[in-house]
Amino acid sequence: MITDFDLIPFISGFPNLGNTCYLNSILQCLSNSKPLTDFFINEFRDSYLDIENIERLKLYNLFYQLLIQHSINGNRIRPILSNFVSELINLSSGLLVIYRQEDCMEFLDILLNYFNTSRTYLAQRQITPEVFDIISLFKLRLKSNRCCPSNPQHVVERYNDDYCLKLPVVLNENKVINILQRKYFQTLEECLENFFKPSTIDDDYTCEHCNVKYASASASEQIFLHDKEPEILIIQLIRTGFATGRQTKISTRITIPDTLSLADYYAGEVINPFYELFAFTNHIGSTFQGGHYIGN
Repeated sequence: MITDFDLIPFISGFPNLGNTCYLNSILQCLSNSKPLTDFFINEFRDSYLDIENIERLKLYNLFYQLLIQHSINGNRIRPILSNFVSELINLSSGLLVIYRQEDCMEFLDILLNYFNTSRTYLAQRQITPEVFDIISLFKLRLKSNRCCPSNPQHVVERYNDDYCLKLPVVLNENKVINILQRKYFQTLEECLENFFKPSTIDDDYTCEHCNVKYASASASEQIFLHDKEPEILIIQLIRTGFATGRQTKISTRITIPDTLSLADYYAGEVINPFYELFAFTNHIGSTFQGGHYIGN
């Protein structure tokens, strides 16, 4: 019987069931997330595994079986993974389709949303012991300060909770690796600086304090991280661009550091803003309509 995360080898190489690389790459990253895996290997097995006939725990159980069977006997993983994919597709309300290439972050969003709504459902009905809050491992809060063009003291604060820090990749033609192939590069720190720096609001803006409507690009906004830092930080690099009226993929190369500090981007004090890179998934391909996902 496996009772400790440290006894489980780092999981990789889930079988491809037909364009399921988007799913496999995320599962490889999640299976190396120690706090998440600790819950499934220990607390879930002890508290929830014996509870029968609860449909809301079905995907929990399949995820647990994926971890256990892949560690003990990789040959038995295919039918469990197949059931996991089928259950997830049923829960996606048509967003995911079997045998179709999908977006890995859409899959992650559906999976984490399932964990979140299932926890709420079970807690409200007191069916199980208090269910572990998986989302809290990833949860971060963004604070937006919008300033009135006429009076800088008129600031409107907005808050938004998410499980992922979404950073747009901006094409910077000043940094060229290969002029002939026009390959550009940026650092992750530059993406962070660009996201958190003050910017103008594109749309018309009505100040809630003076009740005056201002034209677009006249009011300013700055985003900060707020409250407790997430235990596991997920960063998504948004590579969507537009050329000749069509959506394209920005192929700028991003260098990722082994360690990262977010201290400069918090509004207020922060206890532990340092993170170590332990997993990432990468989409290989020039368009969003095809290609291949790889988890490392």
